[in-house]
Amino acid sequence: MKIAILGAGGFLGSRFVETGLLNGAFEVVPVIRGPRAAARLARFGPIWKSVDTSSPEKLAGVLTGCDALVNATIGEYGAMAKATDAAWQACALAGVRQYVHLGTAEVFGTVESPTIHDDSQPVQGHWMAYARAKGAAEMAVRAHFGDQRLTTTVLRPGLIWGPKSPWVEGPAKGMLAGTSFLANGGRGACNLIYIDNLVAQVLSVVRQAPKVSGCFNVSDDEVHDWRGYYEALARQVGIPFSAVHQVEAASYRMDVGDLLQQAKGSVLGEWLKKRLGPAEKRKIQHVLGAFKKPVFGPVGAAAPAVTRGEWHLQAVKRKLPNAKFRGAFGRHGEIDFAEAMARSGEWLRASGYVWELPK
Repeated sequence: MKIAILGAGGFLGSRFVETGLLNGAFEVVPVIRGPRAAARLARFGPIWKSVDTSSPEKLAGVLTGCDALVNATIGEYGAMAKATDAAWQACALAGVRQYVHLGTAEVFGTVESPTIHDDSQPVQGHWMAYARAKGAAEMAVRAHFGDQRLTTTVLRPGLIWGPKSPWVEGPAKGMLAGTSFLANGGRGACNLIYIDNLVAQVLSVVRQAPKVSGCFNVSDDEVHDWRGYYEALARQVGIPFSAVHQVEAASYRMDVGDLLQQAKGSVLGEWLKKRLGPAEKRKIQHVLGAFKKPVFGPVGAAAPAVTRGEWHLQAVKRKLPNAKFRGAFGRHGEIDFAEAMARSGEWLRASGYVWELPK
């Protein structure tokens, strides 16, 4: 099979490309928007196609002869829905028979309702710009479900983890710096999917070529809370779990940093980001940073680096069901939590994330 991967320079996209090239499982066409996105692929030589992905006609030119397009790109939040629709239109123009869109479980927020299922629509008014953008992109894809020119599949992974993942490196770095935290005992649902399991599940969708378009939640079967996940990561870097801050609070308390992040994700923020130079951006961040104070720890003491995004993720009430996917495509990529954690730990230690006793 010949599969194009849009967003091939990202964490998921580059692993998808590696799978195709190293295992010979399929012919892969890596698609990126510019040279800056080629860093992870450079070791394979100039194998990528660089194209203006906002233009259906230009993108269609590199998709000719492909059986499927897997869209793993993100891009600017304000343009995400339009770019997603452009990718679908390019498939239709090029005669690609299958379009697989990688969404996110984040569109359901903290999964408050137990009745949320695969075909539920994204929550409205999500506070996070990323979640709003991904929700809008998903709805743009769903608008094509009735079009018979190609099959359209939306997959919603949770936290994609494994070697090189920000959900492995970030917590490990925080533990070693003394800034990591668990909110309210870490009892929230940690909705994980190991990177290689996700690649295997995407491939199962492409190979089985469903006849009907639809949405599917995808995740690993094992159920973990945030405490169990952090305990396992702490063992991998050799740090005492007691070093992880325990934050007990009924709700999240916003600070200046949160307001800045909120502004970045706004339409005005996107407009300014394109027009301000690096020096101006650093000056603004420096001024705003002077007002930032730890809101979950005493001033002047080692405090947990609590962000609204991470707090929100740790507050997820329940794991999304994946029975619909299992029923349609079976079980694929069954690397269990213990093996996945061992691989992640090996990468962390090789990358220098190891705790050393103070001298």
